Amino acid sequence: MPGPSDEQIWKAGGPLGVAAVIADNGTTSAAVDLEGRILVGVFVPAGYVGSAVVIDAAPTLAGTYVPVVDTDGNEYAVIAGASKYVPLDPAKFLGVRFVKARSWDSETAGPLTLTLV
Repeated sequence: MPGPSDEQIWKAGGPLGVAAVIADNGTTSAAVDLEGRILVGVFVPAGYVGSAVVIDAAPTLAGTYVPVVDTDGNEYAVIAGASKYVPLDPAKFLGVRFVKARSWDSETAGPLTLTLV
């Protein structure tokens, strides 16, 4: 399967990215419309207590969100920690427009804003 084009990667969030806010004591952000961007990474803020970031996707903004999975059907999760940039495999997000960021743990220092790029 071919990877994303240079133009698609360039459009991946632009200079500011897209905010995905996880509420205090929450695990999942509000829905985000990527508007044609392809995810390539996540900036994780200070105060993040989760051990991983998972991206859930849906066919519409108000749709049912399901985990993005790898080729074995396992939830695609990336190890994350506070104050880090976590690269993502952009091929996992081709064709995905609506997403939510999810932590494996409750975020007690919230609300926290993850920046999707």
